[in-house]
Amino acid sequence: MTLVDSDVLLDLFFRDPVWFHWSKTMLARRSETGPLAIVDVTFSEVAIGFGQAADVDLALEALAIARMPMTSEALHAAAQAFKRYRAAGGRRGGVLPHFLVGACAQTAGLPILTRDRRYAEHFPGVDLIAP
Repeated sequence: MTLVDSDVLLDLFFRDPVWFHWSKTMLARRSETGPLAIVDVTFSEVAIGFGQAADVDLALEALAIARMPMTSEALHAAAQAFKRYRAAGGRRGGVLPHFLVGACAQTAGLPILTRDRRYAEHFPGVDLIAP
C-alpha cells in the first residue's frame, strides 16, 4: 500500500501545468505495485477543490484510492514530531497535515507518494516516492 499526498491528487484533479504528467505517471506506477490510500486529513485538503463531499468520494473511487483510518499511535506520533519541530524553532501553531500524513505512514510502515521532500526532515524512516 502507498499513501498518496494531497499535492499529487491536486495535480491530477486540477491538471497542474507543471506536475500533472509526473503525478499521473507515478500514481499509475504505484497502483501497479499495490493499493493506494489516503488518510482523512488528505481528504480534507483535496476537498477544497470540490463542491460536495460525494464529488471527492467519486474522484477517489475512480482512482481506486481507499481511505485509511488514522490510529491513536499515528496521531500520537504526529504530535511528538510536531513537538520536536516546535522545540527546534518551527513557527507553525498547530499540528499540520504534513505531520499527520507522515506519522500515519511511519506507524504503518508505508511509503508516501508526494512532491514534498520535507517529510524526510521529520520522518526520516519513511520511504518517499518523490521527484
